Amino acid sequence: MNTPSMALRFLEDLRNCLKKWPTRQHFDIANSDIRPIYDAMLNFFEDDEWPLIKEEKSPILYTTFQGDNGRWLCRAEAHDQDQQLVFYSLYGQAVPQEQQEAIALFITRANYGLMVGNFELDLDSGELRYKTSMDLEGSELTNALMSAIAYNNVLTMDQYLPGIVAVMERSLPPQTAIQQVENLD
Repeated sequence: MNTPSMALRFLEDLRNCLKKWPTRQHFDIANSDIRPIYDAMLNFFEDDEWPLIKEEKSPILYTTFQGDNGRWLCRAEAHDQDQQLVFYSLYGQAVPQEQQEAIALFITRANYGLMVGNFELDLDSGELRYKTSMDLEGSELTNALMSAIAYNNVLTMDQYLPGIVAVMERSLPPQTAIQQVENLD
């Protein structure tokens, strides 16, 4: 359920994230004649009542997700010219260089068992994110497909978030953190 305070927190989180975000060059959606993926993404998020902010000149949507284990920013990108879409869950802070090796080991262990999507770590900026994507060549992006892409993403991020936090904040060894989040002995 959205409340005015949740909306204000969402906007504040988004402003803070966008200040740090590098400018990306995409085609100008205002001048694009063909944008079925962007329109389908937008329709899904509006129908499903996700809070949205539209990037002005790029086919990108920002939202937040509140899971059982935390709240984070998400970004959906339509690449209509390539008939692809990408959905990211963004970890809320940059991974400091001294913790990147441990986080890289954690996400490598996580990625090994994942069927859909993968974690990514930018070793220059420290950005940590979970990505789901789809090549839609010859297909239409339906609400059911977009739901699978978005919810698989945020539910996976929610599952692994306690392990990321344990490695980052409590210096838990990556193997131990993976065993805890995947309930392995």
